[in-house]
Amino acid sequence: MKIAVLGGGAWGTALADHLARGGEPVCLWARDPAVVREITAGHANEAHLPGHRLVDTLQATTDAGAAVKDSGVVVNATPSHAVRSVLGRLEPAIPRNAVLVNASKGIELDSLTFMSGVVQETLPGRRFVVLSGP
Repeated sequence: MKIAVLGGGAWGTALADHLARGGEPVCLWARDPAVVREITAGHANEAHLPGHRLVDTLQATTDAGAAVKDSGVVVNATPSHAVRSVLGRLEPAIPRNAVLVNASKGIELDSLTFMSGVVQETLPGRRFVVLSGP
């Protein structure tokens, strides 16, 4: 099953690397072309995970639509201030049967809405789970 991970920061990259090590095809979307080039060519993301070699099978792209296309799982690890705009833009491209894993943390400052509420508002009726931490 294809897995898409949205967000090329430390959290998104670490999640994508871990999932790819499990043997499933994983495509990481990052908005920064330099991050995508480094992941693709050097299997690293030194800006966010210095010294950590990423698994060779991890794919990366700047095309968010291509990342989520045909995915059974979509992991959202974008910063909280970008969740609504990223998911809103991708809503038509995310497969209806995909499970969304929200790993973004925080509160949307303008609305004071938790990330789970932003996901519900942006992708109404979609199945989603929350991956949280401290």
